[in-house]
Amino acid sequence: MSASRSIVIVGAGVFGLTAAWELSRRGWDVVVIDPGAVPHPVAASTDISKVVRADYGEDELYTAMAETALTGWDRWNDRWGETLYHQDGFLVLSTDGMQPGRFEYDSFALLERNTRHLPNVECFNLAFASKPGVLRIWRGKITSGQNSALPNEENGENFFEAQAAVPLDFCAAQRLEKISVIKIDVEGLELQILANLAPLLPQVDIFYVEYHSEQLRRDIEKLLGPDYSLFAAEASEADRGTVCYARTRLIQNLRLATTRERYVYAKHGT
Repeated sequence: MSASRSIVIVGAGVFGLTAAWELSRRGWDVVVIDPGAVPHPVAASTDISKVVRADYGEDELYTAMAETALTGWDRWNDRWGETLYHQDGFLVLSTDGMQPGRFEYDSFALLERNTRHLPNVECFNLAFASKPGVLRIWRGKITSGQNSALPNEENGENFFEAQAAVPLDFCAAQRLEKISVIKIDVEGLELQILANLAPLLPQVDIFYVEYHSEQLRRDIEKLLGPDYSLFAAEASEADRGTVCYARTRLIQNLRLATTRERYVYAKHGT
């Protein structure tokens, strides 16, 4: 290997392998070192899906790198003849008031400034609630994870306010007729928001919903009905966590595709 055109990459995760591929394409001699198989089964990048995001607070360098990388994903889609990168909407919700110096506020300000020239990007600084107007959110006594729009024993006397819109009215005003993913974490109003979005349910593929009680989780599952199936869940405590529901047909198609993939791999290995 030439000393002036050689590089060693330690770690064969998604960053290491894509960096190796790109460096090799540019004429470098590359050696990748990793203790396990490729792809490594415990690597953070080994999953069925990942999110490409550009919200990094006020860090303009990382945001610029993320924006530049989007064109690279488009090139890979064209090169490999298979759509690996899908451009969907991405909704960022803050668990506290948006204030200068906080991660969400700085991310919002930077993204808003950087996307002004893009025709298909709009930024909205508002909350979702069951009725329009000013929404009062009570702060938790210990952490922001206890914040709630419905005051309870975990809340203190302090609160902050946000301008709120009704989800279905907002979607209609923005002409959102098909939504790939919706993530809902609205400080106790999850069931009301889902109920308001009921007419749009047939047009939504995946829901991420935070729940604060077992009864709320059951009510969410009942509202979504048989057209959705539980795909993933994470419990932070015994009675609270996050659930992901996907349209049942999507899960069936995923299982079919996985079965076909395993069959092809088995045939190639024989």
